[in-house]
Amino acid sequence: MDSVVENTEANAAPITAATHVTQHPKEKILVTDARGRVIAVRKLNALQVYRLTKAMGASASNPRAMDLAVIASSVSRIDTLDFAFPARESDVEFLIQKLDFEGLEAAGKGLQQFTEDTGDGVEAAKN
Repeated sequence: MDSVVENTEANAAPITAATHVTQHPKEKILVTDARGRVIAVRKLNALQVYRLTKAMGASASNPRAMDLAVIASSVSRIDTLDFAFPARESDVEFLIQKLDFEGLEAAGKGLQQFTEDTGDGVEAAKN
């Protein structure tokens, strides 16, 4: 039997432990690129962004290069091939080469879904 979490809103259905888990933000999103490849995209956390900045070295000061690096680094899988988080700029270059324009576009759209899912809360927190 699922445990029930109290919900204080009037006329609201109780939230069970099972439904509570599904309401947490997604950890990965699957997108399909123009080539038909299924790409798994993960949202980067602060530590990963920090490590990516260090891995990119001097290129970290180039905003366009960092945009591409963030998109490429968010990819954890293409079809059945898993990728570790990049530790060096050459790892980022490898991911960009594997993704090419079609994969980068799809991965970018996947990352946008993370901000769409949490966008309202972020804007409310800023105000």
